[in-house]
Amino acid sequence: MKEISGHQTDIDESDIDIAHRLGRFNPNRPRPVIIRFTSRPLKDNVMGLRKFLRQRNIFVNEDLTSLNQEVFTPIRLRGEEEIRSVWTKNGRIMIRRYDDSISPVDFKYYNQWLALPLPSRNGQEHQTFHLQYRRPVHLTNEQVDF
Repeated sequence: MKEISGHQTDIDESDIDIAHRLGRFNPNRPRPVIIRFTSRPLKDNVMGLRKFLRQRNIFVNEDLTSLNQEVFTPIRLRGEEEIRSVWTKNGRIMIRRYDDSISPVDFKYYNQWLALPLPSRNGQEHQTFHLQYRRPVHLTNEQVDF
């Protein structure tokens, strides 16, 4: 049993279904690790400790689908005027507005977030943000809420 910032965590090898490193070896930088836990409550417990782990330079992020990652990044970079913070929870993108309201980003608004201009640097448009999977999001009648 380990204690992290006053929170008890009890994780052993039997709680991990599979774990492996991502990317190529670089001696100057540690590679990220992807972990699949054997139970959702254990994963939720670890995800709940993200703020405390970040203070120890341990960063925990969800493994998002390529579409959700493609939308999450622009919201984080472009939404400063209307959004205080953005995070993911159980694969859904969540936003906190300046009025402290919290809501998930609805799938039907994905194209609007992708179309926003990038933030400027030194008064000039910043043009280096390109996503590998950039594509329009097409809605069908079954895909109103994501």
